[in-house]
Amino acid sequence: KVETKVELSFDIVNSERLNAEQKEILSQKLSNRIDKTGVLKITSQEARTQLMNKEIALKKFRLLISASFKKDKVRKKTKPSFGDKENRIKEKKINSGKKQNRKIDRKDID
Repeated sequence: KVETKVELSFDIVNSERLNAEQKEILSQKLSNRIDKTGVLKITSQEARTQLMNKEIALKKFRLLISASFKKDKVRKKTKPSFGDKENRIKEKKINSGKKQNRKIDRKDID
């Protein structure tokens, strides 16, 4: 068999295209993919040709970088609605009733 694996290396620390803030963001979000020297490594061996593996590795690289720079949505706190509260209380009463029916009354045993 012929080896067609491709490994893409991107030196984040010494990159001239990225500013300090972008380097920091990438370092934090891709910390599990970056080695100790600050190099991001992406490998691809999915396709049977080296050219296709190069394209796949570049695509993965672009997706990783773009996903890293996307801002996460801020979660807005919401309160449960009145109906939700009522339903929760009804469910609790139903469960409580089930458990009360399981109890053996001590007076009936004597």
